Parts: sequence; structure tokens; C-alpha cells
Amino acid sequence: MGELRTFRARRKSAAERRALLAVQRELRLIDSCSRTKYLKDFREAYRSYDRLLLPGEIENFAKECDILLISDYHALPTSQQFIAQLAIGLQQQSDRPVIVGLEPIFKRDQPIIDDWYHALISDRELRVRLRFDGQWGYAWEPFIQMLHMLRQSGIPVFGVDCYPRGDMRRIGTRDRHAAMMVAELEARYPDAQIVVSFGESHLAPQHLPAATRKYLPKARVHTILQNVDELYWKAAGESIQPPEGVRISDEVICIFNTTPWEKYQAYRTCVESWRSDGAAKSDYAPVFYDLIDALLEFLRIERYADVDEFEPRYFVDLYPEVYGAKSVGAVRRLLERKKLNPDQVRGALYCLIENGSCYVPDRNLLLCFSLRLQSAAECAAGFVHHACRRLNEAELPWEESVEGREEGFYRKVIEYGLVDFGSRVLCSVRPLREEQELFGAYSAEREEIEEAMGFSYREYIETVDFLVLHRDFELNQRRYAHRPQLISRFLRARPLKQLDFAAHELGELFGSELYQGYVEGEISKRFIRSLFFRSLAGSKCARILYFKAVQRTRTKKSAI
Repeated sequence: MGELRTFRARRKSAAERRALLAVQRELRLIDSCSRTKYLKDFREAYRSYDRLLLPGEIENFAKECDILLISDYHALPTSQQFIAQLAIGLQQQSDRPVIVGLEPIFKRDQPIIDDWYHALISDRELRVRLRFDGQWGYAWEPFIQMLHMLRQSGIPVFGVDCYPRGDMRRIGTRDRHAAMMVAELEARYPDAQIVVSFGESHLAPQHLPAATRKYLPKARVHTILQNVDELYWKAAGESIQPPEGVRISDEVICIFNTTPWEKYQAYRTCVESWRSDGAAKSDYAPVFYDLIDALLEFLRIERYADVDEFEPRYFVDLYPEVYGAKSVGAVRRLLERKKLNPDQVRGALYCLIENGSCYVPDRNLLLCFSLRLQSAAECAAGFVHHACRRLNEAELPWEESVEGREEGFYRKVIEYGLVDFGSRVLCSVRPLREEQELFGAYSAEREEIEEAMGFSYREYIETVDFLVLHRDFELNQRRYAHRPQLISRFLRARPLKQLDFAAHELGELFGSELYQGYVEGEISKRFIRSLFFRSLAGSKCARILYFKAVQRTRTKKSAI
């Protein structure tokens, strides 16, 4: 089992690790504190775990203690959201009241936070009086959002930190001070459960947890870590689906709610903001180029090799323009200047707003509002697929002929499938799509479907019928004398929007199975690389390629 876990982890995380190298090198050069003994204590303490967490175990673990210490990766909004959500969940599920202690607030500033909590001062005045930007320096929005969530749930908030913050020689003093504040809160609120949020390095066993146990020897003290890199990479090989977290000991668990890539990109954004004093918007181009480089290296594609024998140029010369979007209006004007039609503009804007980033293959343009790994990975994979096909097939139309519609459909299925596969290589925590989900789609609510899809509920059910039958046909073609009429009618007569939805669903199932086959070692990287380079422009080319590829992936899967 250990060998299989290591094998899976290596195959799942190789490209994701590669995408991290550049930003990690950059941050190590900037952050000299990363080499101090205090931070090494944390890294060395949590390098292995006992087992994966079971469903519902996080909540049970959190409830079974008096003092709950939670690590906070300050640059990552997801980290603060988890802290607030967990505290609120404990408040709702337990008979005990819950109180929260926060590192960003000094103990001396408690009267200020009390005034805000009772709505005597505004958010803006709170920020100024806490000297938040100068004393803390991380983003204000996630912090104030966390405070609002706690206040709305009636959970009291207390400052537990002390000055000075920037002196690594006195960082142990801050642990002892925080432990004393926890003991003081326990004396004032003996019936309450105390949740304390502190930076992750403070939660090494010999740091804040040890200090807390010294001041409260009879208290049950539990620790929840968030997104420890070493544990994340090891847990990646435990199962195909991404784990919720791991149990390190009876008193310590680690949960996974983001990826190392998102962690370090968030920190790099903070560093850039500090260095520029917040004057300029972050440059997203290096982020996406790192992802593209990682996927090319995974596919063994040389960035500096000639890609066209008639027009000598390197693959790297094809990299897309990356546009850091500041507003919807600015993006709309850019797309209109690039002569996209209204439907393409609407589609790109919807994708950008919904996902944070969007790749426009027709103009080899990558748009970004905010960094989210899954969406960014899809954009990088979309570019790589189109670049492998020399970018000259990006505008292939869906022809109105029967053969043209079918070819356009299967071309879209392959595109969606390879983008899905590539994004999973770069973002291994994405849950796999499974065929059983198609049967669950029959129970979807009519109103929700018609509002989300843009076509009728009847057309939606027809699409699900088509997908279920198509999946059976592609795996068991020898059992059919002819291709089922339902498949032929659907491809011949359905509107393009409905066809595109069906292609997306079929493509993601194909991408998941291709990825699962690769992780299990049943599909070679060479075969996957060939799929990226195959032209889809010829007559029946995409249909033939899809059925050959899906036979290979699904036959192997069904034989397990």
C-alpha cells in the first residue's frame, strides 16, 4: 500500500510541484526568516500522519476539546474563512458558548474591538485605530469579513497578541503571552470553548501548544493545522479523490482546503504589495507562465524547440497575452477592439466573472480578475492544447451539415477532455467526475436547471438521456448493430448551446478517466502527449480520435 501511495503521489503532484518552484525560489530570496530555527521547528514537526480523516471527523475533533488552536496562513483568505466557519459551526452544534482569540489584534487594543463589536465605531475607524495596515500588513478584506461573520453569530472576539511582531528573537515571548491570555479567558469564561487563531509556525508542538498546556495543564488542547505542504503531497497518493485532511495524532489534525500553489501565490501577492506599497496591480503573467511551463515539462515539450518548419519560432513565442482585468468595462472594450462577436464577448465575460480567469483561444488572450488554481490551470491547459495544434484550429466553426455538426461536437469533447486532464495535472485536488453523476442529474430541480442552463428542462433531460446512452455505446459498440437513433438525432437536430453542454459533460468524464488511468500507471505520458498534438481539422478526425482514446481509457478502467 505504501508503494502504491508513493507512486500515485509522485504522478499526481509532479507538475503541481514544478509550478511551485519559481515562486518558492523567489520567496526564499526575499524572506530570510524562512531559515530560522523557529520556522524549522514547525516544518520538521509535521512530516508524517497516521491516516486520512473520515467524513465528519473535523467537526467531531473540534468539539472534543476545551482549547482549539487553529493555524492561520495570513496571506490566504480561505484560511480566515475556515476559522470563522468552524467557530460558527461549533457555536451552533454545541451546548457550550464559543469565544475566539485572534493574533492580528493586540491585547492592548481590546477596548477598540469591543467598541466595534457593539457597533459604536465603523469598519473604517476600526482599521485606523488598530493601525491594521502598519501593524499587521496583510489584506484587510478577509479579516473584516471574518469579524463580521463572528459578530453576526454572536461570538465574542478577543485580541491575544502582543508587541513586537517583527522580532524573531522574541517570538517565543508572544507564544507565552498568548497562552497567558488563553488562561485568562478560560478563567473569565469557564464554560466556554476557546478557539485561538495564530500563524502556522506558532503551532509547532514546542511553541504555543506547549505554552498553553503549561498554563492550563488540565485543559484538553487540540490543534488544527491548515494545508501543510509535506502532508498535502503525501496524502495526494492515498486515494484518487482529494482528501479532506489527515490525522497526525490524537491531539492534532491537518485539513486541506486549498493547494500549496494557491498558498504561495497569495503570499507572493502580499510581498509584491508590500514592495510596491500597494501602488500597482499584481502582474499575473508570471503566474500563468509558470503553470504553462509546468504542463509543458510534464508533457515533455521543449519550450525552445522550433514549432513550425516553415516559420521558425520557439514554442515560448506562442505564449498568450495575459491581461490583468481591472473592471468588466475594460475587458469588454478590450474584447471589442479585438473584434470578437457579441456572443464571444458575453461568454468570455461570464467565464471571467464566474471563475476568476478565462482563456480566449480565438485571440490567444488570457484574462484574469483573481487567482484560483482550478480556473488558472484550465486556462493554462487550454492554451497548451491550442498551441500544440499550432493555434490555427482555434476558430474552426461548427458547420451546419450533419457531418460538420458531429465533427464539431467531438472536437469540443476532446478539447474539454484534454483541458480537464491538463488542469488536473496542475491542480490534483479537483474531485474526479464519475458516470454515476449522470444518473443523479435526473433528480435536478426544473427551476434551477432552466435558470442555469438557458434551455428548457425537457431539453436538459434529453441531453442527460443522450449522455447516458452515448457512454454505454462508446464502451459496448459490439453489442449495437448500428449507432442508436437517439445519438444521431441529438447530434443532428439539437441547438449548438445544448450540444456544447453535452460536449462539456462528456469531455470532463473523458478527462477524469484519462487522468485516473495516468495516475494508476495504465495510461502512458507518451499517449497523452500524442492526444495534445493531434490535429482535429480533418473529416471525421475528431470522432475517430475520441472513440479510439475512450476505448483505451475505459477498457482499462473496466478491467480493474
